[in-house]
Amino acid sequence: MCRELKKYYGLYRNINVDNCCNVVGMNTETNSQTMTLSPLCERDSQSRSCGGVSLSQPLDPISAVTAPDPYPLYAALVAERPLYFDDRLGMWVACGAEVIERILSCRAFRVRPLNEAVPKPLLGTRAGDIFGQLVRMRDGGSQVALKQAVCSAFAPVDTKALVRRSDAWMQHLLQAHPPADRTVGSGGTPPDIACALPVYAVGSLLGTPSDLLPSSVFWMEDFVRAIAPGSTSEQIARGSAAAENLVAMFQGLLQQAQFPDHRNPRGMPVNLGLLSSFARSACRHAGHEEVTIIANAIGFLSQSYEATAGLIGNTLIALQKRPKLQRKIEDEPAMLGSVIREVARHDSPVQNTRRFLVEDKVIAGQKMRVGDAVLLVLAAGNRDPAANSDPEHFDPDRCNPSLFTFSAGAHLCPGAKMALALAQGGVQHVLASEIDLERLVAGFGYRASQNGRIPMLNWETTRS
Repeated sequence: MCRELKKYYGLYRNINVDNCCNVVGMNTETNSQTMTLSPLCERDSQSRSCGGVSLSQPLDPISAVTAPDPYPLYAALVAERPLYFDDRLGMWVACGAEVIERILSCRAFRVRPLNEAVPKPLLGTRAGDIFGQLVRMRDGGSQVALKQAVCSAFAPVDTKALVRRSDAWMQHLLQAHPPADRTVGSGGTPPDIACALPVYAVGSLLGTPSDLLPSSVFWMEDFVRAIAPGSTSEQIARGSAAAENLVAMFQGLLQQAQFPDHRNPRGMPVNLGLLSSFARSACRHAGHEEVTIIANAIGFLSQSYEATAGLIGNTLIALQKRPKLQRKIEDEPAMLGSVIREVARHDSPVQNTRRFLVEDKVIAGQKMRVGDAVLLVLAAGNRDPAANSDPEHFDPDRCNPSLFTFSAGAHLCPGAKMALALAQGGVQHVLASEIDLERLVAGFGYRASQNGRIPMLNWETTRS
């Protein structure tokens, strides 16, 4: 076993590492040196044991996403295996910053496999219809034109105003998130307040009526669960029903945008700034039809839903661990933005993403073939010493950090600044409210996900 990985698996445990894992040296199909860590003991998705010793650390980069501390594994892989084929996952895994950056900038790697624009389980569903129209799930000319439309729509958004908007909506959610909401949505379980915040903030920017915002949160919860990797048939069914509601809502809003004198049934003028701007931009840049405009309006909500929640939660956890930093922010509120950006690097809410090869390539000396899938561990790249010096150190004053959290290349997220602003507003209000962070984060766990690191905090304690 390579030195860094042996250190990782044995660092905190008095066990014989070589008896717990096998190392396989050569993959004859890809002609590349690979490694498979296969425990010779009973294991489940939560923990592994060997000789009565619990192995609480994750075994692969997907289970690592929701582990208490995935970063020792990432550091070991960056040092010893920046690019390798994982037999258990059935895909390549890229952890090194240089490899990740090269793949993200290479046109041979696409966001979807050839001949599978929509995941097979989603085919023929309303959720799948929306998925196939999303700009982040496209490549080539249509993606470029549609992304130009998105960037043009986002450009006028005032991030300082968005911080204030997010702060105000966080205040609303903390005070008025009604218990009655919990009887609807995903199995009667209320979405986390940190997940609800971007739906309220971005939804209101898109012109969603305030009385539809609570329902929009539950629709978004179901939709996001449906399009996530590994979703069940029940989740897809709920997500498709939610998609119908979201499409109907945005169809109504677009109709109001086309008739500016139209007033909603409550007699109030409708503010459709972001939605109208995007619709005009989409028609100007790419001549896109209503179905594409609506799908990507839904996409604005779905992309901010988990990423913003993860940024908020991970920032509050970071501050709870660092009381001196919290006190410093009280004296210098302006530094909160830098703290959140460092959280995005140090404990990324988006841990990984995937790419698929459309032609044979050699990357970092590894022969990769058309059809191969690659898991890009963005959170590992953020902590690669080659990208950021002293990467394990949490440093809000870090100068020009390399950040893969929001991707790079053709699929660099156009909403990155908005996500950071939304998180800043939410955290800002929590800190100003003097909420007990220790109670808020006590015993937290992570939302089930293969790519998002979203802590589920004890928001109930803020109303007791």
